[in-house]
Amino acid sequence: MKKVGSKTMLKRSINTQTWLLAGLVAITINTVLLYLAAQCGLDTGNGVLLRLIRPWTGPVLDRTGLAHAWMATGLSGPESHAFMMGFHFFIGMLMAWAYAYGERLVRWNAWTKGLVYAAAVYAANALVVFPLLGEGIAGSRVLSVVGQTYFAFAHTCFFVILALCYDRWQQWVAASGTSPGKTLVLPHSQR
Repeated sequence: MKKVGSKTMLKRSINTQTWLLAGLVAITINTVLLYLAAQCGLDTGNGVLLRLIRPWTGPVLDRTGLAHAWMATGLSGPESHAFMMGFHFFIGMLMAWAYAYGERLVRWNAWTKGLVYAAAVYAANALVVFPLLGEGIAGSRVLSVVGQTYFAFAHTCFFVILALCYDRWQQWVAASGTSPGKTLVLPHSQR
């Protein structure tokens, strides 16, 4: 960042391919971690955001006709596993995009950025989302201590992996001279 008058200018723009790739890697690993927990019968509160917004978005989708159009095309309903997975990936990619814009505002290393983002999002879930659903702080009324811990672990993994991948590929882009509008192709040594 550099100061120009009273405004702060950012040194670089985000590279869409970098945050998309980093986001896909991070959300895929996060999804596998949550899937493994579910296969072991461990409730981690996965899908808590969707449960929170569904009562508010449902009536809007009904009034606009989007819900009917969605179902008329034969797509899975909001209670289906496919819809929940799509929503999970959408939110993960949205967080990756937000990370790409926000990470350049601080000069911390990638580990620190990932841990700070993880703590902020965990705090939002634990102190806002779960309590709004009546499930207590961090889901304490419905989740075991192991489930709460695993929830924190899986989401921390998402942000740390996102930060490390994004930082690594952003460095590679800068070193290779690839501009944000060009196609990012990893060299064979990084595939």
